[in-house]
Amino acid sequence: MIFMFEDLWRRRDATASHRGGGRVGVDKSRGVKYSFNMGLLDEYTALPAWYGGDVVVRTNVLEARIKAVGAKYAAECSFASDGSSTSAIEFDVSDAVSGRWESAEKLGAARKWKFDLDYEGSDSEAHLKLGDGRFGGVKYLRSVTKALSLGADAFWLAEQSSVGFAARYADKRSVATAQLASVGLVFLTYTKVLVPKVRRNNNEQVMLANEFMWNWHTRKAHVSVGFDLVDGETRGRFRVDSAGTASTFYERHVSATCSSWATGDFNIPNRNFKCGVGITAQAM
Repeated sequence: MIFMFEDLWRRRDATASHRGGGRVGVDKSRGVKYSFNMGLLDEYTALPAWYGGDVVVRTNVLEARIKAVGAKYAAECSFASDGSSTSAIEFDVSDAVSGRWESAEKLGAARKWKFDLDYEGSDSEAHLKLGDGRFGGVKYLRSVTKALSLGADAFWLAEQSSVGFAARYADKRSVATAQLASVGLVFLTYTKVLVPKVRRNNNEQVMLANEFMWNWHTRKAHVSVGFDLVDGETRGRFRVDSAGTASTFYERHVSATCSSWATGDFNIPNRNFKCGVGITAQAM
């Protein structure tokens, strides 16, 4: 279920850092617990110019990433030649309680961090989020019947805060949610499995997702529709919204150790188009 402060996290982390480029990486595993990745990132970065505006320059960044996986934890850290670093750790306190810590740092910028603590019981769940910039959020959801759940959430960010109430209805083939926030937002979602079909060697599935958001103060609405199609070794996604933007994603598993993908983002009103391709290969 999408709660309001989770959408704020996505908005805070969605600042674009490059306008194109590519990445080449190599993974090396040391048993089942440790792995090492070395990658070269070629990107175009917009830097502010002294005369105003931005200057787009090409940069090459070498990145090293280390992962460690245990029975009740998973840790990852990375270091780049431009001075940036990231770290993350996931851990299980018990069968019902788990947590995650993330941190990122760049030269000339303040360190960003966030902490998640989740509880998932048999008929209820609770989540706590904390982060830099005096950000925090809590949510609680409890099952009323087998299909209906009711809950509430709250967040605070600097001088802004909000309280919301939510409901979720789920059956075997569809999920519907509704949320009302004190900041004047109404958020509705509906997801339905249109074609559930199991074939002999693979699965075929088509899913439809709809989102509707209404801002009471500005009297503006935002609508989006998306499809998710899975057919054996192929997966395709498509999403379009009322703002005139569309995104696509296509992935195909060529073999057990090789897969290829392609993605595209289209902003029709601003005539801004982005696309990318990639190949992932693993040695046996």
